[in-house]
Amino acid sequence: MNVNLISVDLDEPSHEWQNNIRLAISATHRRLYVYFEGKQAHEAPDVGLLALLARYYNEVADLQPQLDLIPLFPFASWSLERVAMLDDLQGILGACRVGKTRQLTQDINYRRAGELPPVLLHPLQPDRPLPPGADDAPQDPTAPTAAVQTASAEGPLLFSNTAVGGTFDRLHAGHRILLAATALVTTTMAFIGVTSDLLLQHKEHAELLQSYDQRRDAAVRFMQQVRPGLHVQTAALRDPKEPTGAATISEMEAIVVSKETVKGADDINAWRHEHGSVPLTVVTVDLVGSQGSDAASKLSSTRLRRDEASRSAGA
Repeated sequence: MNVNLISVDLDEPSHEWQNNIRLAISATHRRLYVYFEGKQAHEAPDVGLLALLARYYNEVADLQPQLDLIPLFPFASWSLERVAMLDDLQGILGACRVGKTRQLTQDINYRRAGELPPVLLHPLQPDRPLPPGADDAPQDPTAPTAAVQTASAEGPLLFSNTAVGGTFDRLHAGHRILLAATALVTTTMAFIGVTSDLLLQHKEHAELLQSYDQRRDAAVRFMQQVRPGLHVQTAALRDPKEPTGAATISEMEAIVVSKETVKGADDINAWRHEHGSVPLTVVTVDLVGSQGSDAASKLSSTRLRRDEASRSAGA
């Protein structure tokens, strides 16, 4: 098992830590917690913060597509006390300011004393050349980019009830940015529509698909890791012609979708308009792992199943 944590202070210049995220992803094999500190980490999320997460998950897609990267924000109930009690945490990865990271390690171990094993501090050392441009002038880490678009791009993104949907087979970086964004902008209830097994029976390498229960449980578990205490409601998507909970639950306020499924959100809003419900705010997340607008190159469960089938055939 290899479970690490790295801290990011959003009040510091991005060049203080941005390259360390890539190194931390490379150094972690199972799960990477990213603990956000600073004033911005305590405030409600906005477009810029979700764009920052999209960059992180693009790094995951590039290096380790199925790495379980979990963002921990104070505004989403992640206090230092709660972080310290993560029972699977093994190591803290030292960032640029090693002294600050050493203090964080001491603070966490103080809180774990007598209840959980101490965590170890591991200095980050580049084990591979950084990508071209990685050492260029720093960018504003929370500047809005094409990674996230919303119907309301200014101000906080915070809703009582939101919806998201997908297949969620072999949870990967593309799924995690959708689910993380949904959890972070939701205060009360998140609705997840999960594609039923029946609708997937003609998918490529359908025999390798995880079951509905496995896919649903993985999605719920991840969202509740991002925002502890979040109420998550689920339903199977069995008929593409039938309205989903995003359409029929009148109290729903927003929906999180990928760039390729915006039409589905538009259809849901059209249905809500026809039936007297307020249209949803649409939070659109770009395709993770794609090159520009090239949907063919995006990270997908189909691609992961194809890779697994190829490995099995060559074994």
